[in-house]
Amino acid sequence: MRRLFLLQLCLTIFCVSLVTAIVGGGYYYGFFQRADNFLYDLHFKWRGDQAPSDRITLVLMDQQSAVDLERRQGSWSRRHLARAIENLNRAGAVVIGIDLIFSSPSPDPQDDLILTAAIQSGGNVVLARISSSHGKEITALDRFQAAMTGDGFIDVPLDVDNILRKVRFFNARRLPDGSLELVPSFSLELARVFYNIEFIPDFSGEDFFTLGSQSDKVLTLPYPELLINFGGNYTAFPGISFVDAVHNHFDPAAVKGKIVLIGSSLVFEKDFFSTPYSRFTRPPQALTAKFGQVETGILGDKDLGISCHAWATETILTKRFITKRPRREVLIGTLLAGLGGLVFYLPVVGIFGSTLILIAGLLGATGLSHHFFMQNLSWMEIAPLLTVWSLQFVMGATLQKSVQRKKSLMITDLFGKYLAPDVVKELLKDEQSDQLEGRHCDITVLFSDLRGFTSLAEKLGPAQTGNLLNAYFDVMIPLVFKRQGTLDKLIGDAIMAFFGAPLDIEDHPDAAARCALAMLAAIATLRQQDIPGAAKLDLGIGLNTGRAIVGNLGSQQFRDYTVIGDAVNLASRLESLNKVYGTHIIISESTAVQIQERYQLRKLDTVQVIGKDTPVMIYELLATLEEADSTWGDLTALYEAGLRHYTRRNWSRALTHFQDALVRCPGDQPSQLLIHRIEKYMQSPPPEGWQGVTVYDYK
Repeated sequence: MRRLFLLQLCLTIFCVSLVTAIVGGGYYYGFFQRADNFLYDLHFKWRGDQAPSDRITLVLMDQQSAVDLERRQGSWSRRHLARAIENLNRAGAVVIGIDLIFSSPSPDPQDDLILTAAIQSGGNVVLARISSSHGKEITALDRFQAAMTGDGFIDVPLDVDNILRKVRFFNARRLPDGSLELVPSFSLELARVFYNIEFIPDFSGEDFFTLGSQSDKVLTLPYPELLINFGGNYTAFPGISFVDAVHNHFDPAAVKGKIVLIGSSLVFEKDFFSTPYSRFTRPPQALTAKFGQVETGILGDKDLGISCHAWATETILTKRFITKRPRREVLIGTLLAGLGGLVFYLPVVGIFGSTLILIAGLLGATGLSHHFFMQNLSWMEIAPLLTVWSLQFVMGATLQKSVQRKKSLMITDLFGKYLAPDVVKELLKDEQSDQLEGRHCDITVLFSDLRGFTSLAEKLGPAQTGNLLNAYFDVMIPLVFKRQGTLDKLIGDAIMAFFGAPLDIEDHPDAAARCALAMLAAIATLRQQDIPGAAKLDLGIGLNTGRAIVGNLGSQQFRDYTVIGDAVNLASRLESLNKVYGTHIIISESTAVQIQERYQLRKLDTVQVIGKDTPVMIYELLATLEEADSTWGDLTALYEAGLRHYTRRNWSRALTHFQDALVRCPGDQPSQLLIHRIEKYMQSPPPEGWQGVTVYDYK
């Protein structure tokens, strides 16, 4: 078992290290990106809707606007757009952002002149552009660029799962002279113009940068990118239909002092993105019930592009930035979770306890992560932590099962020849196999031996002797197993067994006593069988209860599960005394005091056997009280009365009682033995100080 323990320890260390290293390496090389993105999105779902700060209004070029304004396919009228800009500025809009790119001239040049004039007169219009990091540039016509307040790129990076979670603050564009020009994002430019901040970036900070000059307002922003703090979809912002903006049919309070974003919501213009908020959006139950099936691929799980820019701008304005924890913290957390997974390799925890710990760990890590997200807007990638925790559970359970199977095989191999199969199963179930290395425990030892078998074997010959012994053991060994006893060894025709280990038996003296009586009854039945020599079989049994050392003892090459100690030696001596007293079962006082209320016992004598310095009172086990007849009760009373007088040297009175016992039970050998002693002591009294102890200096 020690080897198995060391093997399990080594495998545990190896598995914990391997799983932790694999998960840590997987995170380092980006294998958990999709899982972490999904967990990140769940924070928005669990948080629910968040109301914006009421500093942004959306003007939606919707289907109603397209119909009422008789929109031609492919473009919106630039005259209508100019009129909307003028109306919005008259209502008090601070910044107007147009999520359209005017990269080609209008069929009617007059339309471009009118739009240019509206943009220039307002002095607050921010236009959109495409500014790919790969060098692709799509900008507004020069006349519009000259009139605008600023522009920003609207192309946004999607993650590997095609969901929009962040925007870049800048793109670098190489100029003809070899220098670099920083192009701001659309949302950053809107915020800059809203706060009237100079475009002077400062990247001297480690994880942030500033925009503005020391003499002006300064905007501090996280670096290198902005995680958009979505609080809902486009419906969270106040909205105006584009046709109403064109015809000035809107409440001026809806735009006064605000950033106004103009953009399309038409489905066929395909300006939609999946976001952490929208990916969990489903059509209302009422629509599903009414139409049976609702197409969600168009807008059901997506949001308008203009809404995404609005939420990015909202994040900058409110400064509610989501910060991502450093990779080193995730790796440290993965390492700690991996080491904490050692608990799954502990046998004492068990599969049920491991499952509870697994669930508690997963829920605890997820809950703690969401708590920090809600309180501090801090996002930590916990997919590696959850993975290493789960894998440690799987590996721990697998290793424990393998070790348990190996241990079961070892225990079965070790105890299969000592114990009944049901007892072996119980032993494995109770996991008492850890006590095999040797321990002190209270047990009851049973020794049995066939009387005169040596001379009988000489008469029978080898073959018949073998047949007789096999028949004898086939009957006796199951009786030991039936009482949950452990078969220690077979010594010729002798049987050594003990009760109370390795499986704890609450009343092992009773189990041993019942086994002894059953063996005595079985030998009587065996004598009736037609087996050569069986009719002459006679049995002697000794029982003793005491403390002994029990365990898998022996050398490195050979071990045996056995029991050693003074209690074992005394049981062997008691079995031998049956030949002296002419009895079948002799038990010690330590056994008798624990079963005397359930069995018919006869106090035989007080003896001092070889190897013992103190006298021991011995008893004969006759039967259970349910099976005992009146003859045994009378015999016991007469005999024990005689024994009391015997120990007091009242020879004549003792002799009378023993003779009466013989009358009650003719042929009672213990009574005959005591009568013989009394007659001897009447002629030659024992020495002074004699207390009725009979000393046996032979085995």
